[in-house]
Amino acid sequence: MAEDEGLHSGGRDQDGYGLGRLLALSDGVFAIAMTLLVLSIPVPQLTSLQGEGELTAALWKVLPNLLGFAISFALVGLYWMVHHRIFRWVLRVDQRLQALNLMALFLICLVPFPAALEARYSNLLPAFELYCANLALIGIVYAGLTAYLRRAGLMRESHLREWRIGMCRNALGTAVFAFAMFIALVSIPVAGFSLLLLAPTNAVAKVMGNRWTDHVERGTPKAVG
Repeated sequence: MAEDEGLHSGGRDQDGYGLGRLLALSDGVFAIAMTLLVLSIPVPQLTSLQGEGELTAALWKVLPNLLGFAISFALVGLYWMVHHRIFRWVLRVDQRLQALNLMALFLICLVPFPAALEARYSNLLPAFELYCANLALIGIVYAGLTAYLRRAGLMRESHLREWRIGMCRNALGTAVFAFAMFIALVSIPVAGFSLLLLAPTNAVAKVMGNRWTDHVERGTPKAVG
């Protein structure tokens, strides 16, 4: 009983019990969300059995759905990788961290719906805006979670450089989705292409995070990064 009380009161998670359960739940949610994305690809419904030509034509029609699945799968996979990277820094968990993680998982669970909506109605503004808003909100919650780790003292100080890179990565990714939502008000196809700006965000975040760390380390010893 004493051990349980220590865990629930926010004390030291000496056996990694709280962190282990949090990661197990998170991995399960990511796995299910990534699997459900495939439901956005409809099986072609043929009107007759006239041969291979009709099936081939029907398969071409679902190509946008397949492309949407691939993009969404890659993005959710990327968010899983970021989640994995963040929790490598964690020493222990508390209730607020658990709540922030649940918020992120809630948004991850939602991804299959806007992904399917976007695949079916890719030429309509609400579908595109909802898709980007969902992904942008994940980045915002990730940023809040990452910032909380440092403020609450739940992370290893030896990972400060990676922490700063992660903060920059979250900010850049969220900015790209917000930019795409703005561009979509004028042109949805152009907004879709603007999401390609996500590709260099990791490299840019590393440069920004390293410069941030170098700036802090050149300061006084008591400076807080």
